[in-house]
Order: sequence, then C-alpha cells, then structure tokens
Amino acid sequence: MGNAFLGFDESGVSGTKSSLAGGSFPNLKNNIVAYWSLDTTAWSDSSGNGHALTNTGAVTTGAGVVSNCAVFNGLNYLQTTFSPIYGAVQTSIACWLKPTWLAFQYNPFFTLSNSLYPYGSQTRLYYAANSGIGQSVFNLELDVYSAILTLRNLPIGDANWHHWVFSFDGLTMNVYRDSINVGNISTDMRVPNFADTIAIGGSGTHTPFTQLAGSIDEFGIWSRALSQVDVNYLYNNGSGRSYSQFI
Repeated sequence: MGNAFLGFDESGVSGTKSSLAGGSFPNLKNNIVAYWSLDTTAWSDSSGNGHALTNTGAVTTGAGVVSNCAVFNGLNYLQTTFSPIYGAVQTSIACWLKPTWLAFQYNPFFTLSNSLYPYGSQTRLYYAANSGIGQSVFNLELDVYSAILTLRNLPIGDANWHHWVFSFDGLTMNVYRDSINVGNISTDMRVPNFADTIAIGGSGTHTPFTQLAGSIDEFGIWSRALSQVDVNYLYNNGSGRSYSQFI
C-alpha cells in the first residue's frame, strides 16, 4: 500500500476533461456490480444483481440530481450484508454527493467491512473537517488500525451537488470531481476476502455521529476501472444519468 498523496487544483483549471468522441457512448453496464438510483425507499439495486439496501435509522428521500436521492442526518445509513467487490483487482465507485454540514468532523459515505469486526480491516471513503486548510477534505482509509491515506488538498469546496468518481486500476486510484481528473494516489483499494458488509452514507455499526450528514444520488460500483469517457458520460454536463440511460 503506497503512501503517496493526491494534490488538487481547487479551480479545476489544471484537471483533465474530455468529451465523448463521434457521438459514441460507453457501456456503463459492463462489469457493473451494483447500482442504486436511491429514488425510492425501496432502495433497490437497478443493476438487477440483487443487492438491495437495508434502511438503518430511517434514511429519507429528497430532491436529487436525477429524480430523488437519499438524505442522511448523521445518525443513519443504508447497507447490504453482501460484499460484491472483495478481492477485486479493479474497482470503481461513483456517486453524486451533497454535504449538509461541511464542519461535521467525520462524514463517511462508503464503507466496506466485516460485520463481526466492525472496527477493523475496513475500506472507507469519508471527508472530515480539516482546520489546517479551513475546509473539509477527502480521506481514504484502509484498515482503521493500520493506515489512513489522506487525499491532501482535495477540498469538498461547498455544500452543493458534485459528482465524484474513484477509479482504481489495480495500482493507482484516479479521482474525478465533476468529470475533471483532479489527481491520483498510489494505493491498493482491494479489500479483505472476509468483508461482508457495504454501508452507504455511514460506517455501518459505528454509532453515533460517524455517519454522513448530507445527500447521495446515483451510487454505482464496478469491478473495473472507469475511464475518462465513462466519467464524462456519467456526469453528463452536470445533469447526471439514471441507470435506464446506460447502454
């Protein structure tokens, strides 16, 4: 596991952004593991792979980027007790994220762990208040007891909707904000084979006040590294896309 850090130009000017060439569209159903539109409280898996989410703590719906979204109050989360990506060499996670409280100390929005050992051997994406730069920043945590890789200088920026993609190709994780490649970090995003729980909007059994305060829309997981073309298609110039629009 590497310890390189990710730098980010907040203006986005130095990022990389390309458009779809020739009107062709990528196949976003290729290697899709699960996709939660989060439009209704059924919390169903639109991919058809059967990974419906369980509502823990009365997560509600609200106005999202594409139809409705899941709204979290800092005390609740959604989870599935099946881990579909353990041991995957390549993994990508994409979602729309809107923080409610940027100063909240700990806002995990994706956690993969073992239900019997909830406080160890985890893969977790979260953002936390960082007084050093005066705003919240993203952190990638791999095993809570061993190491935390901080995506340095990667600010959330504001309390508006932004599209985030974390694409791991087996060696490097590229991070995209609103379709712009804001940098990469050398790491290993694979997770232990005994992991059996995915939590969205929180840390599963970690309670209280270790859940997300904010909203999430159109959350997808793939067992491959999403490309820039894939990312552009998902972002759709800020309008997003529903699963029904995937080729």
